[in-house]
Amino acid sequence: MAIRRSLPAVRRRVNCVRNRDERLGWSRSEAEAGSVAVRAGVVWAVLAAAVIMGGAAAYLRSDAAPACGSDAALGQVYAALRDRFRLESVFLNDIKTLSGGYFSGHRDCAAEVTEIRGNVAASGMAWRAVRYQIVRREAAPYADVTVSLGDSVPLAPERRSLWQRVFG
Repeated sequence: MAIRRSLPAVRRRVNCVRNRDERLGWSRSEAEAGSVAVRAGVVWAVLAAAVIMGGAAAYLRSDAAPACGSDAALGQVYAALRDRFRLESVFLNDIKTLSGGYFSGHRDCAAEVTEIRGNVAASGMAWRAVRYQIVRREAAPYADVTVSLGDSVPLAPERRSLWQRVFG
């Protein structure tokens, strides 16, 4: 019974929409075409905004200095430690970004460095602080990396997991 009672209400609603379309001079296909055109316009506007924002981010990122832990930066740090400080077979630990953001043209980084020796635990090695600065110059294919070696430091403690910090 409830369904039969609602059918006349549905018919009245359909007739109202049909009458409105006739008053405005629209055929049913013109009304549907108008809504499809609006939807397509919105899709194109959102797509264009996404492309513009992606292009701007790529342009800004292309002039940024590489990250402290990137292969390009670490390769130059290893080369400087080998050539300037005569450290062979080095191990870098606890690499941190001290300053410089995602789009920044320069970064200051810090880490711990030691020479790898056989049959010696990492906690028994002599760790030294190393600081390096990465600067991206205009029209240069590679970033400049300046390395300075500091005093001895203790090995950085192992980071505790979230579970250990909350419940341990």
